[in-house]
Amino acid sequence: MGYDGTRIYYKSKKNQLVRAFEKVDESDITANNKKLIKEFSTNLLSRGRSEQRVSKLIHQVKVLAEVAENDLDQLNKRDIERILCYIEQQNKHSATTKADYKRALKQFYKWLEEDDDRLFKAEELERIRLTRFYQYIKKIEKKEQIIQIDPTTILTEKDIDKVVEATPNYKEKAMIKFLHESGARVGELLNMKVKDIDFKGMNANIILDGKTGKRKITCVTSVPYLVRYLEIHPFKDNPNSYFWLGENTRMMHKPIRYIGAKKIIAKCFKKANVSKRHNPHWFRHSRASLLAPEFPEVMLCSYMGWTLGSKQVRRYVHLSNKQLEQAYMKMYGLQDEKEVRNLPLKCGCGVINEKSSRYCHQCSRPLNVHVALQDEEKKSIEMDKSIKFLMEIMQDPELYKKFQEFKDQI
Repeated sequence: MGYDGTRIYYKSKKNQLVRAFEKVDESDITANNKKLIKEFSTNLLSRGRSEQRVSKLIHQVKVLAEVAENDLDQLNKRDIERILCYIEQQNKHSATTKADYKRALKQFYKWLEEDDDRLFKAEELERIRLTRFYQYIKKIEKKEQIIQIDPTTILTEKDIDKVVEATPNYKEKAMIKFLHESGARVGELLNMKVKDIDFKGMNANIILDGKTGKRKITCVTSVPYLVRYLEIHPFKDNPNSYFWLGENTRMMHKPIRYIGAKKIIAKCFKKANVSKRHNPHWFRHSRASLLAPEFPEVMLCSYMGWTLGSKQVRRYVHLSNKQLEQAYMKMYGLQDEKEVRNLPLKCGCGVINEKSSRYCHQCSRPLNVHVALQDEEKKSIEMDKSIKFLMEIMQDPELYKKFQEFKDQI
């Protein structure tokens, strides 16, 4: 039986948590540190932390143990200072990544303190040292600077339309358009199944399943592209099939992975000669920034899959001067009328078409009056040319004779 699109077909891909434990076992850290990391991870899992989050913490604490070169439960203040110095000197890491390592350090030692019997059983001087040590850990500053991004670098609908127009492949058109409209995490995008999309005429309700669980979002501008891609999907009648499937020889009809999605996006942007930043996560950042002036915080958090009050709102949202001006003008009732957005076009036959389409891809009817009038004008011109040509034939005996011979041959 051939592949049916329902299972990830990567034999070498292991469970993320299993790989994290394997890397701990293969590392050169002390046996005691390996034991502590595994006990720490067990505690995290027992409290409902996701495997993805636990895997990340395992890696981070392993790195800290490698830097410490000693048992983590035997370190002192100077050892921690050396670890913090190492974190700060990693120029390849962003401020956010550095803050993540500090957060992992604090989380590990918070857990260790809860079960540290030495706080009660050790000699008085050791108890005092440990108490001061844990207090020092708690005071470690883990705040990262919220870096303000130039709003001109955000991917706009105009940028995306240019990329989509230059892309001939409907799967790639659909992926680019949907990723930008939905602001989905790349994992949510690649986990989509055929059954997760429910078309509702001009819009579609789509279930995304990822980091923060399942949520339902509504899409409009990407609907025509999703419809066209689904029409050619090899397993469109199988609701459990993955939606985004590969087309090259090695990955034919198998779920696209992160690296594959990244290559598709890069290829499309290069073809369209759009030089803006375009990694998959930047699509999400751009969408959050575009929605911020339109959505209240509670709606924005719901759409983007954040918990209410999440710091992600501050991290992703960067208002442009134009957006600030619009908000201020609105306060005094002086805002300009909203421009009419270019929505998908619905044909009389019921099929949803791309906004740039002139004719319905299903029944070939013109999609607006302007196109219909242009067609009528062209038909009229062609008819005039035909009549003029026939009149010339009728008035020339030699041409008329040849015309009659041609008719007899037909």
